[in-house]
Amino acid sequence: MRLNVVHETHYSYSSPVELSQQLLHLTPRPLPWQEQHAHRISIEPAPGEYDERDDYFGNRTAIALIAAPHRDLLVRASSVVSVAPREKEAMARPPVAWEAVREQAHARAAEFLHESPHVETWRELA
Repeated sequence: MRLNVVHETHYSYSSPVELSQQLLHLTPRPLPWQEQHAHRISIEPAPGEYDERDDYFGNRTAIALIAAPHRDLLVRASSVVSVAPREKEAMARPPVAWEAVREQAHARAAEFLHESPHVETWRELA
């Protein structure tokens, strides 16, 4: 099934905003059951700085900086994607033991398993 998807977010502020930084997660992911044919993000007013990158989890992320006074902000993401029924993909995958899934989750979460340094530790480092 081929889909045309448009997502709009419109902000209206009661007074002019001098500086706005936006972190956008609006790009469809490439998945075994989903194919992206076209994608575009438009922002009004146009950002002075704009960059895209993949985050830790593989999601495409856009960062926009608007450094001009504005009372309204419009973010529009337009995408054309094809999606297949997921049941076929799920049935085609080899079975995975729950222990393997647990190990994968543990490996991905390992960086979050440590305590944050105490304030005193930060002061000692400064």
